[in-house]
Amino acid sequence: MATSTIELTQREVPGGVPSSFSSSIYARFASGPASANPCVITTSSNCTTTVCTSDGGLSETVVTLSSAGTLSIAGTLVDGGISLMPRTNGTYYDQLNTQLWAGGETLTLSATGAVVPAFSAQTVVAPLDIVVTAPSCATNNCGTLSRSTPLTVSWTGGGSSTVDVDLTVNDSVNLRVGKILCTFPASAGTGVIPTGVLATVPAGQGFLTIKPTGSTSFAAGAWMVSIIAIGQGVGGLVMVQ
Repeated sequence: MATSTIELTQREVPGGVPSSFSSSIYARFASGPASANPCVITTSSNCTTTVCTSDGGLSETVVTLSSAGTLSIAGTLVDGGISLMPRTNGTYYDQLNTQLWAGGETLTLSATGAVVPAFSAQTVVAPLDIVVTAPSCATNNCGTLSRSTPLTVSWTGGGSSTVDVDLTVNDSVNLRVGKILCTFPASAGTGVIPTGVLATVPAGQGFLTIKPTGSTSFAAGAWMVSIIAIGQGVGGLVMVQ
């Protein structure tokens, strides 16, 4: 089945008086042959790890991007909703200097259809923002992470959202890229990535993000579509040892 992603992202711009926001909408409806990249994917409880060699393998090699017609998003704080048409490169994209949600709203997505069949009334709940209390990622630097020690992540807020912890590490010496994605209920206030999961990725320079999310998936003909709404969190460079 072809894979597709619709991603809605919102973050508050620091220092804005009154508060100002930077938001974006990105979508692509992709199909094509399975990737030939040599990747190893493992799943453990609520974590998925992908380790790839050569070109990194975290993106498809050859894909065809198809149109779903006009993509519309209702339920945001934007008056009149949002409508997008595919760009010349086949993707959908818009950047807005405005707030899309306050948190907890039901966002409704639909498309008029083209190569990708039409769909309607697909919903995702907008996440509530979180305040990350550990690890410290001041000045966009999350410090050093040891693969022999469990990574504990803590936060406040988030409501009924989930919290995604995303670690990507680049091993430039051995030409490998490792990616860990773990999902925790925001209501837990904390999550732990065990050493068994951390040990699957290489050492090297990495990037860590911790963000609240709301997500859903559905089928539109031969396309499996994932919708994800990403709220305010933290991110920064990390040295993985």
